[in-house]
Amino acid sequence: MTATAETAGTELVQVAPGLIAQIQDNEPFTVADLADRLVSPDRVLPKDEPAPAAAPQVKVTDTLKAALTRLPKVFARVSPTERRTLEQDELVRLTEEVLTIDAVTTQLGERREAIAETIRNHMDVAAEKTGGEDGLARIAEGKAKGHYLLGRKGEPFEISVPGYRSGWQQRYVKGTSKIEGQRLAGLLRDGIITTREFNSCTRTVRVLDEDKLAVAIRKNPGRFLQILARITRKGAPSASLYPPKQ
Repeated sequence: MTATAETAGTELVQVAPGLIAQIQDNEPFTVADLADRLVSPDRVLPKDEPAPAAAPQVKVTDTLKAALTRLPKVFARVSPTERRTLEQDELVRLTEEVLTIDAVTTQLGERREAIAETIRNHMDVAAEKTGGEDGLARIAEGKAKGHYLLGRKGEPFEISVPGYRSGWQQRYVKGTSKIEGQRLAGLLRDGIITTREFNSCTRTVRVLDEDKLAVAIRKNPGRFLQILARITRKGAPSASLYPPKQ
């Protein structure tokens, strides 16, 4: 179907009168701000989507035990206060320290996330036991995917912990809006917007086409290799630092 003049003015979505009034009153705005206020999250988990499983077990390995025991002995033993070369024994100490830190942080990070997932499950089950899950949305993406969205704007959901002044909180995080300009072509193709409307939202831009440039180079390499050289910028070399392996 081709867009025609008859489709102009077709109502695509409901727009709050206040938003239109803001524009008509010449109030300052950005397109990104308007987009964020126009749409609501469209990611919804199906009702039959299974609930998240229990967090994976993270055990204290012999490697972690050894690293935890070693950490106080090696931590920050070498901390130069000026730029200088290092003594051989200092290199050894720094190497031992970084390998110990890596061994500790890897497993502790896994355990930290396992604890967070266990708390999320606790909150979910607590809501289910009180029947409070009815009508609740389930988080559609990210680390908390599949869990109930219990927190509200400005009202965190909190579970108390004996002996602590504050408890675990699930805080509401607003979804981000992203304008997907490529969807305009689909609206035009399906006859939902007119060509005039499409052109009003877009501009003609000539951009580099590497396939066309390759054809041009083949036809006239002397000239177009010169052009390629003028438009190419090579980044400065960098360096990555890796600790020794045990």
